[in-house]
Formats: sequence, structure tokens, C-alpha cells
Amino acid sequence: GIAMGKKNIRKKRTHVPQVQEIDNSIPKTLVFKRGTVGNTVKELITDVRQVMLPFTAPKLKERKSNTIKDFVHVAGPLGVTHFMIFTSTDLGTYLRAARTPAGPTLTYQVCSYSLVSDVKRIQQRPHSPGAEFKTAPLLVLNGFAGVDKKHVELMKLTWKDMFPSLPVDKVNLENCRRVVMINYDDKTEDIEFRHYLVTSSVAGVNKNIKNVLTRKVSDLSDYNDISDYVLGEAEASESDVEDDTQITTEKTITKSVSAGKTKDGKRRKKQVTQTITNQSKVRLQEIGPRMSLRLLKVEDKLMEGEVHYHRLVQKTSEEIALQKQQKEEQKRLKEQRRKEQEQRIKSKTGEDDDEDSNDGDDEASGSEGEDNIEWYRREVGQEPDEGLFCFLLLAFFLLFVFLLLPFFFFALYLSHYC
Repeated sequence: GIAMGKKNIRKKRTHVPQVQEIDNSIPKTLVFKRGTVGNTVKELITDVRQVMLPFTAPKLKERKSNTIKDFVHVAGPLGVTHFMIFTSTDLGTYLRAARTPAGPTLTYQVCSYSLVSDVKRIQQRPHSPGAEFKTAPLLVLNGFAGVDKKHVELMKLTWKDMFPSLPVDKVNLENCRRVVMINYDDKTEDIEFRHYLVTSSVAGVNKNIKNVLTRKVSDLSDYNDISDYVLGEAEASESDVEDDTQITTEKTITKSVSAGKTKDGKRRKKQVTQTITNQSKVRLQEIGPRMSLRLLKVEDKLMEGEVHYHRLVQKTSEEIALQKQQKEEQKRLKEQRRKEQEQRIKSKTGEDDDEDSNDGDDEASGSEGEDNIEWYRREVGQEPDEGLFCFLLLAFFLLFVFLLLPFFFFALYLSHYC
């Protein structure tokens, strides 16, 4: 027989997790709550996290003890660029969109909102979640053009920076599965937030033909010919008469074709480039959530700092200057208290070090204490322990008192009766 040699098979280390590098060019957003919110607001937070997928933390768990500094410390290593913070009060629900780590912060009032479950409830054929959340949504900004207001321009830039930019020449249309639309109304100064699913189908093709091509026909036993199915049920359904947008897409493919034979009898091949043109119908289906937002305040830092815009409070230039002066004074006092605290800590640690090196000689000890210490050195032959020496002095004093008191009372007794 022929001896077969063993193949050297090297085992791949599939159990070792691969560390993925963080791409800082892609914006990432954390969506969380602060304080106590209701169950519907918690569900809204879950829906907004779903909108921001895949560049967010869908299972983020926040605690009551967490502060904004905790989230800022985590944001740096993870490459998080924005926060979306939901809060609730007796007056309503609020959303803060902040840029990390230094701001600015835009505070919105959530005038009204609808959850994903609410949007599905009113649809005849709601969409089931699929692979569309593996890619980031497209952002459409409407109504911002021609508005010459600084806070509106800042709003536009903030929403734009929260979603990754897609280069037109390199974008893959198959990855364009979702659309987020931000519509600004200049009259009311409100923002409408909408989330849509992008679906496409071949244009100019009958629905029954599409069912045959996609193998969705379950039973054709009642028909004598395939034409009876295609032509006999050509009635348009509700979805067929919708005014969908038709787009033309061109796809370039390269394939190898035969180019004859060589002198040696071998086949020759050449590369041929072919452009395929397709017409498709694009339809937007809303998948939620909906939000109506109203800008209330713009701060130049993260959750603090100078207020550049406030919808409800209008201040004069003198009031703004006074507020700025007060904030600078508060900042100066805070820095002063910090330095004083550091100085007290340093002085306290210095005193502790000095206590170990002090010899313990006080003016109140007197010459008698020094004579006792010298007697202990001479009789015992070693340095006295301070605690032990005080204990011995107290013991000698009590012994002397108890021995002297009987003689004292006896002398009083004799002087009284004799």
C-alpha cells in the first residue's frame, strides 16, 4: 500500500475575540434618560435608539447614581460624539441634543410624539423589522434653506452631524434602506421628526407577474394556462395605484466572453463591460417614531454655560453682561475653594508627619517629670514608653493616696477624742 502522509492542519484561533478599531469619523450617539420618566417615554427612548442604529447602544442601562460626567468619561474611548437625553417634569417631556465633550446643548420641548407601536396600529400592512437596521439611515433636512437665524442654523448643523455623511459617488443604493426626515416650519418654529422605510420594486410590471418571478404563487390548479392568471387578474389593487416615484438606476458589470482561439488551439477571453438600466418604483413607508419638537434653549457648553438663545426669556445686553459677570465670579470662587481645600489637605498631611518626629517635650511637664524619666532610664536601662510611663505615674499616685488616707483619718479621730 501507499503510505499517506498526514497533512499539517493548523487550527484557527476562532475562540479569541477580535478587537475592532473604532472609526472616529463616524458619529455615534447615546440615547438615555435622566431622572424619573414614564413608561411611554421609556418606550420612546427605545424607539429612538432603533432609529440611530447601528451607531448607538441599543441596550444601554443607566442608573440613578450616574452623572453626566460618567457618560462623558465613557464617550471618549467609545468614540461617542452626541448625547440625546430625555427628561420629564410636571410640565412635559424634554429632549436635549448635546455634542460631546464641550457642547453645545440644544434643549427641545417634545410637544407630541407617537411610538412605533402606534404607527403600526393604524397601518393596514405594517412592516416587520429586518436587515434595514444594519445600515445607517439617510438624513433629509427640509425647510431650513433661506432661514437667516443663528439658532436655526445651529439646529441644522447639529442634526446633520448626528448622522454619517454618505458620498454620492460611492454610496451603494442597496444600503439606503431608511430615511430620517427633519422638517422645519418657519412660522411655528417647530420641527417634525419622521422615520421612513425605503422600499423599491420593478416599474411597469404587473403584480401577478412579480408574484411569478418571486415565486409567491401558492396554487395554480384552478387555471388552464398561465396567461389566465397573468391577464385574468390584472385588476389594480390599492397599492398599485399609488403615486410612487420612479427612478432609473444604472448598474455596470464586467464579464468574460470568448474571443476565439489562439494558434495553439486555446480559447481566448476578453473582458466586456455592460451597463444594465432598470426602472424602479420607490416607496416610503413610515415605521415611526414621530416627534414634534420645539427649540427652547441653546447653551454653549455641555448642559451648562452661557445661554445664546432662549425662546421664553428675552434679556437685554446689560442683563446678559451682568449674568456673564456673575458666572465668572462663581467660577472664580469655585477655583478658590478648590485651592483652599488642597492647601488644607497638604497642611494636614504635613502635621501628621511632624507628629512622628516630635520629642514630646512640653513646658507643662516641669522638672519633676524629667527627673522621673531620668530615674526610669537609670533603673531600668531603657527608654520609657510614654503611655506606660503615664500609667505608672497614675498607679503610684493612687497607691500613695490609699496608704495615706487611713493615717489621716486616724489622726483626726485621736485629735477629736483625746
